[in-house]
Amino acid sequence: MIKAKLRNNEDQDSWFKAENEYIVLEFYFSSNKEAQIRVTSEQPTLPIEPLNKFSLIGEVDDAWKVSSDQHGTDIQPHEFSAPGFWEKFFNDDPDCVQTVHEFLGEENVQLFFK
Repeated sequence: MIKAKLRNNEDQDSWFKAENEYIVLEFYFSSNKEAQIRVTSEQPTLPIEPLNKFSLIGEVDDAWKVSSDQHGTDIQPHEFSAPGFWEKFFNDDPDCVQTVHEFLGEENVQLFFK
């Protein structure tokens, strides 16, 4: 599991606390945007944030999949790589919500989705 921690205390807000680590769910690279990550937060949602806002802890392993299209490149766990997965998740598709909860584990679900 890859985790992220704020680089600067000045970036602390209601979404991220300087002392906490957050779980990375996706990396996104595009030629017309800075690199971004989808990450857990202090709010009960999974925002996309600039990668350079965080220091990373851990490594990408074989369970992560790289996919590219005309818009950019995603690196994310295989479970999240189906087209439209995140849109379905944010529309409360029960299968997608369950997939994310299983990936995070019950303890993290309780922590991040209070």
